[in-house]
Amino acid sequence: MGHRIVLVSLAGLLTAFASPDALAWNADQLIIHHINVSFGDATFIEFPNGVTWLIDTGNSDSDGDTIFNYIYNLGYTSSIDYLSASHFHADHVGGADMIIGPLVDGYLNYSTAAYHHAGSQVGGDSGATTTWRTLTNGSYGPAAAIPTPGASWSIGGVTAEWLAVSNTSTGKSTLLDGTTVSLSSNENSYSIGLRLSWNGFDYFTAGDMTSDVEDVLGPKTASNNYDVLKVGHHGSSSSSSLTFLNAIKPEVAVIFVGSSNSYSHPASGTLSNLVNSGVSWIYATARGSSSPNPVSKMTYVEDTIVVTYTNSTNRYTVTGGSRNDAYDADEGSSGATPTPTPTATSAGPTATPTVTPTSAPGAVVVNQVGPFSTSSGGLGEYVELYNSSGSAVNLDGWQLDVYGNDYTFTSAHSIPAHGFFLISDTNPTGDVTPDVHTDINIADNGANSYARLLNNSSVIVDRVGWASASSAYYEGTLLGTLGSGKAWKRTSDGQDTGNNLIDFSEISCAPRNSAYGMPTATPTITPTPTHTPTPTHTPTPTITPTPTPTPLPYLRFSDDFPSTVLDASNWTVNVGEAQSVSDGDHPGYALNLNGQSTGGDRIESKAIDLAAQTAATLTYAYERAGSGDSPEINDDLIVEYTDSSGTWIELTRYYGSGADMSDYVVVSTALPAAALHANFRFRFRSVGTNHSRRHDDWFVDDVEVRGNVYIGPTWTPTVTPTSSPTPTVTPTPTITPTPTITPTPTETPIVSPTPLEMKINFQPDPETVSPPYGWMLDWVEGWEGAEILGWH
Repeated sequence: MGHRIVLVSLAGLLTAFASPDALAWNADQLIIHHINVSFGDATFIEFPNGVTWLIDTGNSDSDGDTIFNYIYNLGYTSSIDYLSASHFHADHVGGADMIIGPLVDGYLNYSTAAYHHAGSQVGGDSGATTTWRTLTNGSYGPAAAIPTPGASWSIGGVTAEWLAVSNTSTGKSTLLDGTTVSLSSNENSYSIGLRLSWNGFDYFTAGDMTSDVEDVLGPKTASNNYDVLKVGHHGSSSSSSLTFLNAIKPEVAVIFVGSSNSYSHPASGTLSNLVNSGVSWIYATARGSSSPNPVSKMTYVEDTIVVTYTNSTNRYTVTGGSRNDAYDADEGSSGATPTPTPTATSAGPTATPTVTPTSAPGAVVVNQVGPFSTSSGGLGEYVELYNSSGSAVNLDGWQLDVYGNDYTFTSAHSIPAHGFFLISDTNPTGDVTPDVHTDINIADNGANSYARLLNNSSVIVDRVGWASASSAYYEGTLLGTLGSGKAWKRTSDGQDTGNNLIDFSEISCAPRNSAYGMPTATPTITPTPTHTPTPTHTPTPTITPTPTPTPLPYLRFSDDFPSTVLDASNWTVNVGEAQSVSDGDHPGYALNLNGQSTGGDRIESKAIDLAAQTAATLTYAYERAGSGDSPEINDDLIVEYTDSSGTWIELTRYYGSGADMSDYVVVSTALPAAALHANFRFRFRSVGTNHSRRHDDWFVDDVEVRGNVYIGPTWTPTVTPTSSPTPTVTPTPTITPTPTITPTPTETPIVSPTPLEMKINFQPDPETVSPPYGWMLDWVEGWEGAEILGWH
């Protein structure tokens, strides 16, 4: 071993003159350097307490020099703390003799520990392995030790844990929980695995570990979702199976390739597995002579890749070359799938993702998915989006990713605040006109059953998957098989916990478009009028007042279902069992929608003119009950209305999964502005389970539509006294002949022979909604001595 020639930067030169103990470090950061060597691995880690660890040393003396100079320039001029070899192949230990050696010759020592697997190299120790053993036999630090599987310890708050440790003498790898895996005669399979965890951040590294070990290890790791994966075996097809990746759910992947790598690393299949598992971005240190073209969400950095995690913000950055990307760390071991939202920040040729949580306010989510065509019992293949923010969101450049025929939105596409957006291959989709009508292809139930939404930086912002879709296509827990003709819908519009199983439930198709009104009906209470106390008036011989109707809501529609026969003047469409009017638990009769074997009970009103109204309400009473089988999941009662284009829009929905109700609930719902037009119609639909013995009953009664503007002629009732003799008035010198009158709109003074006072209050007749219009007396005082002769 000769004397070192040190290549040092100016910063490193200045640092080198300082005492090693004076080296400053950031107690809030964990920094992981993936050093770009010509071939092989070399990872240098700086812990928040200043402790350092070098894992693997590259392939050659040249790589060793690169690693040494890199560490030296960071200010570590004499010693590091930990040293380990993932396994004994030359591209992982070949540069050690240019890094570790006598301090007097300019090399580094290690102060705490050195690690490698038990036993010799498969096939016998090579020259590089022999050199490694010599360097770690106690001359330049403690003698190398064999790690204990499952052992963990804290380094400055960061937990280091051995996940897998192998032994070539036994031909097995022992995992953290004691499980053993029998290995083939391949040195790569004997790679030891390490996890680093701090707060919400998790990092996985295991040299060239092969899939026979990875696939068993993945589900056994304490955390089910890693932020950063150091990809095994340079991205070779022998590692990183979809099974393994789906188990650990990495957010970012780092691959050591090297400019001299001629093994076609990384393998195209591995890159596909990474993308399909939901990785947000793939960073490769360099592009080898036969490396494939980069896939989407991938960069050949041609530089060292540095991951810096900051504990106080629970965020980490990935830098190198032109990349400078920021991500949110996930929740650690909670099991939630991280869903980053990158935004381009780099000036380089590839968009740079900056990650924020999808649960941030203003997120646009996939709200409902209907994969079944009309020939398969559905309403057509469709995806409904929802915008939970208070402002409209323009979708220009966003993309819907489904199994086939993905769609890219344009600047003409916008989702209203707290509103919906519908894209479908069928027009209309049921009774709803889609905002975008295009040919999309969603797999009904299979490996490609998913829908993902990407923003204009081509980053996934939401995803839902079911049946046997891979983890790249769902959040949290995969949904099950979807019933034929059904749809997946968020239980609460816009709700996104990051777990599909929690957020979605199976429903009968009920798509909504951007014209849909307010998603939640707001009850409106009509106050009871309070009569003004009766003032005392001085009688006048002749008075003809013109009363003005009190501005209460005016009835535009009413039906209390008085018999078992539906009123044809109110209803135009009656499908299924809607004619089966019975009393339920309500006095008299009520509308009964029972779904029956095929579902689809529906009753639709005639057109009602609401064009003059500035506000209107739909009031009804409903009860959920079962005459044979109580309503259950999918046995829903749906209330809908038409907008001015005639499109049916869901106003509210009552789910069949609730318990039987013991009495009716009265609902008074404010109609949205889209309902206030000349041809307004509304309807009640019930959706029944496909079972011949189902009687999943909904009862509806006392249906009214009221507006706030009276429509009709202005009526002037003329009130005259009876033919009694003219009253005699005793003159008084101090009385002025002309009395003072202070009339109110609700009072009508009357002169009687005695004389007496009479007061009448008039209201429009709420039962008269079409000519001839009429009035009704609300209350009367002092009736004797007067009569109403007519209306004018």
